[in-house]
Amino acid sequence: ITEQPQSLQTNAFSERLVRFAEPLGLFGILTEPSVSVSSERPTILLLNAGATTRIGPGRLNVHLARRLAEEGFRSFRIDFQGLGDSIQPDSVKENDSYAPTVFRDVQLAIDYLKSELGVERCVLLGLCSGAYAAFQSAAQLADTAIIESLLINPLTYFWREGMTIDDDPGRHLIRQHYYRNAMRDPKKWLRFLTGRSGTSFSTAARIVAKRIELALLPRKSKSTPKQVEVSRGFPGHPVKQDLGGDLHRIVGHGRHLSMFFSDTDPGYMILKHYAGREATKLEKRGEVEFRFFANSDHTFSREEPRRRLMDSITEHLQKRYSG
Repeated sequence: ITEQPQSLQTNAFSERLVRFAEPLGLFGILTEPSVSVSSERPTILLLNAGATTRIGPGRLNVHLARRLAEEGFRSFRIDFQGLGDSIQPDSVKENDSYAPTVFRDVQLAIDYLKSELGVERCVLLGLCSGAYAAFQSAAQLADTAIIESLLINPLTYFWREGMTIDDDPGRHLIRQHYYRNAMRDPKKWLRFLTGRSGTSFSTAARIVAKRIELALLPRKSKSTPKQVEVSRGFPGHPVKQDLGGDLHRIVGHGRHLSMFFSDTDPGYMILKHYAGREATKLEKRGEVEFRFFANSDHTFSREEPRRRLMDSITEHLQKRYSG
């Protein structure tokens, strides 16, 4: 068996494997520019997307980390406990994309960067479930090192232990989003009416009924949601949905929020449904920012949209943190 190299050195960047937060034994890869990192530039913490490892879907996190290094930014792509090489002793809890311990792992990664590298500022960046972790970490964690969260195609802003995908109200909005787009396609109408679409009339009726139900749900809670502690005082998932309140908590901590959406992805629609007024107000104040990408899928799997995404991310970071 060939032992895995512990580091990589190129003309543009260096990488090394890191074990941190013993005895948990969390794992990450630190990528640094070949030149010294400016003190004005935060370290970018890259989070897992779904159950994929720190590599990211289609190696997105790898490409992004190395691109960021070329632009002068240090990054740390980590595996949450139970994903990739961060061991979870309880096999039942492995590969949980929404484990309640993700916020603990974010904090422990920041603690490592602060103690070992003297890092003072961090930007959290994640796609899909990683975007959820970046969002709720910014809302819940008190560490002043967190200055921004950058979300790519978030589908969920709230999660509760024991939930399934079908339990999330946002998922019903996603289905509506899909069928609303499908209604504009005459070919899909023909397949539906001739019974060849895979969607029955009863299913379509349930979707319409669910849309009415969602429209009647309260969109904002006036109370501050509590969190369930998972270990040593670290927060877990919030106990109630309060998207508008979460937005205000993030900016109340002095943090910026940037959101990057594929134009066919429903995350922006979900945000506007539950916290449209708050999002619009904060966008006007420059505390929340949105960017949209045409002809791109959920994970930016194709080369050209992925290049546009990475260009946009690096442009954004250079603009905010060039000093």
